[in-house]
Amino acid sequence: MGAGVLSDLWVPEERGQSLAVYTLVPLLGPAVGAIGGGYIIQHIYWRYIFVYGSIFTASTLLFGIFILQETFGPILLRRKRLSLHGATTSAKETSYGFKKFIKVDLVRPFLLLVTQLITQALAVYLAYLFSLNFFTILTFSTCGLSSMAKVASVLR
Repeated sequence: MGAGVLSDLWVPEERGQSLAVYTLVPLLGPAVGAIGGGYIIQHIYWRYIFVYGSIFTASTLLFGIFILQETFGPILLRRKRLSLHGATTSAKETSYGFKKFIKVDLVRPFLLLVTQLITQALAVYLAYLFSLNFFTILTFSTCGLSSMAKVASVLR
C-alpha cells in the first residue's frame, strides 16, 4: 500500500526520493531495532515496554484517523458526488460502503492466499526469509538470548 500512497502524493518526477526513503527504512529496521532493543531491554522493565508500545500505537492510530487526509481518487470522487447530491443518499451510500468493505476488501486477501498459487509461494518464501532474519538476530544477540530466557521464565 505504501508505494500506492506515495504515487498518489507525488508527481512522477518527485517519486524517486520518497520511494528511496520508503525502501530504506525497512532495511534499517533490523539493524537499528536490534541496537535500540538491546538498550531498552537493559534499562526498562519488560512490562513497561509493552505499555509504551501500546501507547505509541494508539497515538499513531488516532493521529492517522483524525489528522491524515484521504488521497485515493475514487474515494474522493465518491465523496464529491455525495456532497453534490445531498445528504439523503449519503446514509445509504455509507452503509453500502461499509458492507462492501467488510464483504470484499477484508475477504480479498484471504481469497487470494487460498486460490492463487503465486501468492501461496510468495507467502511461504517471505515467511522463510523472515524466520531466517529473526533467528540470525536472535543468535548473534547475547542480550536477546538472555532477555528471551527471562521472559520465558516469567511467563512460566
